[in-house]
Amino acid sequence: MMKGYFAQAFPVSFAKNVLTVGFDPEFADQMDLVNAPQTVALLQTKLGEFGHPGTAVKFVKAERPGGWTAAPLQA
Repeated sequence: MMKGYFAQAFPVSFAKNVLTVGFDPEFADQMDLVNAPQTVALLQTKLGEFGHPGTAVKFVKAERPGGWTAAPLQA
């Protein structure tokens, strides 16, 4: 289910050990669903496994970049 919530998300920035993930205002309700302590902890764990330990994650409302398309969902 979480995969579906992130389908409309896009990276805004990754600087100073902070990953900022954007949600277009149209999908702000999905941002509210993923902005939970257990989801943030899972993302931080995965980022650590990929070589980015101690990374903070924040979610923001932001206009989707031009040309950005949602990730295709696979069953």
